[in-house]
Formats: sequence, C-alpha cells, structure tokens
Amino acid sequence: MKAITQTLKKSSKATRGFIVLLLISPFLCTQSLSAQNIQGGFQLGISASQISGDQLAGFNKAGIYGGFYAFTKIKEQGAFQMEINFVQKGSFDGMNPDKGDYSKYSLNMNYIEIPFLYKYYLSNPKLVLVVGLSYARLIGNAVEKDENGIISRLPSHPKFRNWELGIQGGLEYYFHEKWHAVFRAENSILHVREHSGGATYMLNRGQYHSVLMLSLAYNFSS
Repeated sequence: MKAITQTLKKSSKATRGFIVLLLISPFLCTQSLSAQNIQGGFQLGISASQISGDQLAGFNKAGIYGGFYAFTKIKEQGAFQMEINFVQKGSFDGMNPDKGDYSKYSLNMNYIEIPFLYKYYLSNPKLVLVVGLSYARLIGNAVEKDENGIISRLPSHPKFRNWELGIQGGLEYYFHEKWHAVFRAENSILHVREHSGGATYMLNRGQYHSVLMLSLAYNFSS
C-alpha cells in the first residue's frame, strides 16, 4: 500500500485521473452488474520480471502484484474476465564480489494494468487455462539505479513509454470453493523503450517486459 501511495503522488494528473476512474468504476457499475451473472474477487501476490534487450538475464526483479477481477460465463467451459491490477516490473542485477563484480543495476516501474482474459475450464474441475491481452499505464517515472545511485539519462536517450500492451497466459488451480492459486506469464507485444541509438534487428525493436506472476485469489461469490 505504501508503494502504491508513493507512486500515486509522483504520477501526472492525467494518470491519477485514469487510476481514480478505474478504482471507482466497480462501484458505479454495482447496480447493473447485480442483475447479471457476474462474479468477482481479489488477488494478491508477487511478480518476478526482467527486461528483454537490456543484456541482463533472469527474472531477478521482485515486486508486488494484486488487484480486483470480475468474470462471467459465456458458455459451459468458457468465461470472460476483466481485471484491474497494480504490478511492479523492471530489472535487477546485483553485485557479485566473489567474482570481482561490483557493478549493480536496478530498474523499477509501477503499473496499473487491465487484463482482458478468456478462461477455459478443463475436464479437471480444479484447473482453468487463462489467456488474453492487457493494457498497462505507468505510474510516475521509471527509476534506474546503479552502484552509484540514480542514473541520470541525457535528453537524447530513449525514454520508456508511459503505457504497455502485453499478452498473458497462465493457469488457475482451485483448491477451495472460494480460494484459488494463479500462475501467469506476461510479455510485452510492443517495445517499452527503444534500444540506445534506435538500433533494431528483425522483430527486436527495443526492450520488452517479461513477467512471471504468482498470486492467491479469493472469490466473493461462488
């Protein structure tokens, strides 16, 4: 909660307005949704991320992941789900003094993300496949640090987009009537920042988020 509050203070008026609209929209829709077969709940967990194209390998950046979701059955084995989540993404590479490596790098980015998902119920009633697209809005600014502190980039250096379009896929495991575990992987469809100098190689147009998310979800109704 502290991380969310701090990033909201740093965000622009337009972004704050976007976030407020997302947060109050479930309450504005309560009356219309109550008459429909729509269920919902909340989830809370962790994220592990990396930036493809920054020459650092590994899902080493840990973060917070959580939010609210609503879904409705569209056929016997299918459902449509929409979510509003807070997720931390970025990259991290720590020091390794044993190998004489005293360099350090971290990238911290906070997003409000809206996934649009299709859920497919498998023959095993405890398992559900999930796939879909997501739109995310950056809260505040991306913060890059090395062993000397915050990195100051020249104005000519490529900047991060303040939005992201991604694709997600994963699996849900229902171990209780109201509780289930969620594992999901996500990758940017479009680059979130160009390479330095604007270099490109075939489909590699820049840097992309890759994120693994694990959470525990609770259904308000079942």
